[in-house]
Amino acid sequence: MLHNPKWDKVKLDPLDINTLILWLEKQPPGKRYCYRATLHCMFAQYFTAMGFEDVYVEGFSFHYRVPPDFVHRQVDLPHGWYHVAATGPYTFGAALQRARALAG
Repeated sequence: MLHNPKWDKVKLDPLDINTLILWLEKQPPGKRYCYRATLHCMFAQYFTAMGFEDVYVEGFSFHYRVPPDFVHRQVDLPHGWYHVAATGPYTFGAALQRARALAG
């Protein structure tokens, strides 16, 4: 099969449930997270991994800063995503199961 170098630069949509599932599949399933730790919760870790800077999560949205002037931006989480992280048990494996159920 031929390889096209442009494929290496394909960016995934961070607000797509399938992208979240792909990320969760790479996390240790038994590792716990604290969904109330706004700077280190599951979604703060996820959006940081997706390339956002200075991420924190608050309720049903996440916040980040955009360089070079670091303007503050807020983005609402897609419908149902909050429950993927905020419903126990608080492990990446359990969150993966909830994300897969949400994806249908």
